[in-house]
Amino acid sequence: THLAFMLESMDNLAKNGRVSPLVARTVGVLGIRVVGRASDEGTLQPLHKCRGENRIHMKEKEWNIPYISLKQILQKVPEDMFLQCHRMFVVNKREVEYYDTVNRIIKLKNCEDVVEIGVTYKSEIGRLCQ
Repeated sequence: THLAFMLESMDNLAKNGRVSPLVARTVGVLGIRVVGRASDEGTLQPLHKCRGENRIHMKEKEWNIPYISLKQILQKVPEDMFLQCHRMFVVNKREVEYYDTVNRIIKLKNCEDVVEIGVTYKSEIGRLCQ
């Protein structure tokens, strides 16, 4: 399994010398978010960058949805089918293999990646598991 992540800021990477401070500031000013995953070796692998869009990952394809918020998307889909588990992530409940509230991850069926559970969503997801 792999951990999926989204970086809102590259400040820590700049402080650790992984990217230049200029790049970190530019990415922050432009509002670019880096989406990636952690490898088995512990390295960060960027998958894509996004700005002003949401991305929906499905089994067969991906959709980019520009200029609509996650909240607006959630208002348009069946409430009992999807679960917001992070400020930036929503999962299809039918595709969840298991919830791990201790490590704050959700494992999806037939997928190597795991999805992070945000701190503010941990208790809500914990209630679902009982």
